[in-house]
Amino acid sequence: MTISITARLFSAKEYEIDLADMQPYVKKPVPLGYVEATEVLPTGTPITIRTLEGDVDMVVEDDLIIMVGIKGEVYPNRRERFEKSYETTQRSYHECEDHAHCELLYEPTIHNRSTGEVMKLVDQAKICIASGGTHIYARKLTERVKIFTAWDEEKYMLGQPGDYLAVRFDDMHDIYVVERDIFHKTYEKKA
Repeated sequence: MTISITARLFSAKEYEIDLADMQPYVKKPVPLGYVEATEVLPTGTPITIRTLEGDVDMVVEDDLIIMVGIKGEVYPNRRERFEKSYETTQRSYHECEDHAHCELLYEPTIHNRSTGEVMKLVDQAKICIASGGTHIYARKLTERVKIFTAWDEEKYMLGQPGDYLAVRFDDMHDIYVVERDIFHKTYEKKA
């Protein structure tokens, strides 16, 4: 069953996305931060990742990578996808030479749901740069959308008009929202 992309509430896991009004994009090679979750907390620890679009509850697993974006936003990634999409460095995120693109609006953190502790990520974050391996389809939202992502089926991401709805080329159920300013700074239309 295909559901209109203008649906106000949907589950990414069950959604059959229509790509007809979406354009292909690739991630620009801007420096981002990354933290291997097991370097901060032990495997099995329940955490909340506070993205700009909503909270995502996860459990620390060996392949969980936590990304730090250009506004300090955090979001989950898995090692296999991360390695296909980014070139890593061992340089500290504090050493980023190109902070002109960064506007850290808040300090990136995750929450340990077992203890209630808030874990700051910037001191552990290292620099990675998109390698051109992140390809998505995207379109600008014209209305509010709530998406229950494949990462966390219990909570939703909220998209506002002007934000972008995105889906990965390699996984039509990896559907998410990217805030409008972040989208323009980190993605470019594929030629």
